[in-house]
Amino acid sequence: MTAPNPVHDLLAVGANPAIDRYYCLDDLRLGEINRVRSVRAAPGGKANNLARAYRRFGGSPLTTGIAAGETGRSILDGLTSEGIDHAYILADGESRQTVTIVGNGTTTVLLEPGPLVSETTIACLEAKVAALASIVPATVVSGSLPPGAPADTVARLVAAVRRSPDGLVAVDTSGEALRLAALSGPHVIKVNCDEYGCAFGWPATNLTAVQAHFDSLAARGLETLCLTDGPRGALFLSADEAFAVRTEADDPIATAGAGDAFFAGLLFALRRGYRLRDAARFASAAAAAALRRIGAGFIELSDVEIAMRHTRLHKADAFFAEPLR
Repeated sequence: MTAPNPVHDLLAVGANPAIDRYYCLDDLRLGEINRVRSVRAAPGGKANNLARAYRRFGGSPLTTGIAAGETGRSILDGLTSEGIDHAYILADGESRQTVTIVGNGTTTVLLEPGPLVSETTIACLEAKVAALASIVPATVVSGSLPPGAPADTVARLVAAVRRSPDGLVAVDTSGEALRLAALSGPHVIKVNCDEYGCAFGWPATNLTAVQAHFDSLAARGLETLCLTDGPRGALFLSADEAFAVRTEADDPIATAGAGDAFFAGLLFALRRGYRLRDAARFASAAAAAALRRIGAGFIELSDVEIAMRHTRLHKADAFFAEPLR
């Protein structure tokens, strides 16, 4: 891989960004009036959440995607105010808003679908990603697709990045978009166990099956597969090694965005030359640190450093044991 670009070292692509609103309540009661204790709003969608965390680690991300309407302008203004550079495609319609409700010790997320986009808009995004990937050394395509986007959109974006011979491309999506993207040869896939089962048609219940699937995808270019499963931690498979990682995290405040912090930490560490095992430890600690904050990506390095003390590597098959020891 090439050395980090002096201006941007990661391109974060999210076709379906949002304004994320976080409502904190002391007690959530369905069917009743609920008084919100505090509110936080920020540009969101998985790619923007990842970029925010990545920047807080010390990286220099550039974000792109599709922004539509007043909400789209709010997304761009919010990114600018946070110091996160962006190069979005503008489209008709209205970008989505999401609501995350934190109360009763649980996190509840409401997701709007996003604007209806045209094939022309998707083609413009593909061209934009191809151009940016030629000057930014690593790309991550993350999150859902808006209505109207073909299921092979992420696969097309991966192919666009891979036309730059030295570019790293990573993927975090779901459903048919993930299945097709996996066949297009990304270098890294991060997916939680539920999404893995839905995308590929069988559950991630044993190491032998997942290893065989990884081997089939490695023949198409995949270098690292990461399966995550909340408190059970994460499983990493590569051509050279297989292992699990877990961070003990007590009394989480909110779970929204932990996966994005995990992936941001992994990519940040890999871009800086960490061995995969060390990058995995940093990623796991980043996810645990994210549980301590309201709002995806609003992570503090001091929390990551504390979480690192409680992060351990395990044999790969331990990931499938319950509980993980």
